[in-house]
Amino acid sequence: MFVESIIGQRLARGDFSPFHLIGDSGYACTPYLLTPYAAPSNEPERRFNVAHKKSRCVIERFFGMVKRRFPALFFGIRMQPGRACRVIMACFILHNIALSRRQPDFDDDVAVNHFEEQDYDNQPDRQENLAQAALRLRRQGFEKRNRMTLNDFTR
Repeated sequence: MFVESIIGQRLARGDFSPFHLIGDSGYACTPYLLTPYAAPSNEPERRFNVAHKKSRCVIERFFGMVKRRFPALFFGIRMQPGRACRVIMACFILHNIALSRRQPDFDDDVAVNHFEEQDYDNQPDRQENLAQAALRLRRQGFEKRNRMTLNDFTR
């Protein structure tokens, strides 16, 4: 879903270069989404992973705050991807407004509505092309992460 999103496509085109996102090991390493080393083999790679983890902790705490405020984000939104993205964006905007106005978190017993999920057709040719592109991006991501490690984490 992310790869096909507008932001995913813009990141893949390099619209935000040299900036990048950071993700956990559940994501593929790409030039625009850097992941930690699975098995760091030297001190610069270990330092990269420590810096990566510290950055992700800040983000994870923020996501936790928003999920507590809007339980639908915790339990999952079951609707079309485009609409789900707008709901998520609205939750983050409302959360930031609430923070700016020093509003407390919502109660834990807020009702959660579940929406019907629509089935989407699989498109084998498109999936194969996406898989090839994903492999290329992953290779480029490893190269970028290695360059960053050598440039920024080697003493």
